[in-house]
Amino acid sequence: MTSNLVTGNRGTYLLVLDLPEMMEAYERVGLQLPDVAFFKERQQCLTVRLQEIIPDCSLEIIEANKLVNQIARLLHDLLLVTPEAVVISTVSTIASKTGGRCLQINRLVDSTGKSLGLGARPGNGSLRGQFEEIRGCMEKRPVILVEDGSFSGGTMKSMIEICNGMHIEIKHLVIGFLFPTAKENILKVFPRAKDIHCWREESFLDWMPDHDFYPFVPNSGKVVGFSYNSHHMPVYLHNGLSLCMPYVLPYGNPVEWASIPAEHAKKFSAFCIQEARIIFSEMERINNQKITLESLDSTYPRVSLPISNGDKEFPHIKTRILDILLHHEYAIAFS
Repeated sequence: MTSNLVTGNRGTYLLVLDLPEMMEAYERVGLQLPDVAFFKERQQCLTVRLQEIIPDCSLEIIEANKLVNQIARLLHDLLLVTPEAVVISTVSTIASKTGGRCLQINRLVDSTGKSLGLGARPGNGSLRGQFEEIRGCMEKRPVILVEDGSFSGGTMKSMIEICNGMHIEIKHLVIGFLFPTAKENILKVFPRAKDIHCWREESFLDWMPDHDFYPFVPNSGKVVGFSYNSHHMPVYLHNGLSLCMPYVLPYGNPVEWASIPAEHAKKFSAFCIQEARIIFSEMERINNQKITLESLDSTYPRVSLPISNGDKEFPHIKTRILDILLHHEYAIAFS
């Protein structure tokens, strides 16, 4: 259910809830998860805290499955008139609901948090390689490109440019939340406004999925990578772990990345790490074992190791996740 929890004059802060679905990655590697009610309680704590620190905004909450269903409804109508089209989406649930293909794409940053651009999610081939694989199964069919939301238009613009370069015909674009700036940028490479379809087109103060605030949650934060010959790729450690910067201290920049007021950044970040500790404490209890970095191996979506500029070395693969979280909580307290 969508609800405006706080009314303010700075605009709307949109929070998409998908924490329970993201955590299923741990279940796929043999770990038991707390029940959905436990994760709903964590999400409620997060929404209350956001209400407290941004009281002059309207905080709108939407379940991820509702967003997916709204996008699927738009796609249903389009596929009735263009049944030959293949859906290519950055959201796996949308691709699976429509018999389409998922493009694994992520924003990459360097070790200081500076933006590099778009690249593949950890554990996946390059963006162009993914498109080539998809094209090989399409038999020259046209495509419908789909995103859950577009803030700047950068991701959709990149997908369009790759399709154009590979001579893949684009029939339609479908976007859940479309920001005005994003639409302007998309129209520069896809000047067919009538073929751009969205559930809601409006300007939000910010748009965040809740999983970006919790360290050690799948897909949390921006992936740490490097650039080579204009291509951006994730960094992997010798043990196979990928690296990330969640949208809280001491990893990322909650003020610039998530519109968290500067005066609340430290306390909000500490709160998010404490919530992550609650999650993994409960997981250790119900699994009756310590959960270490070894548990990240083979997770899908990939769980990356959150890193901070203050870290002097990478933790051993057998390090307990709770110990890492506690270390980073102390780092905030003494920063």
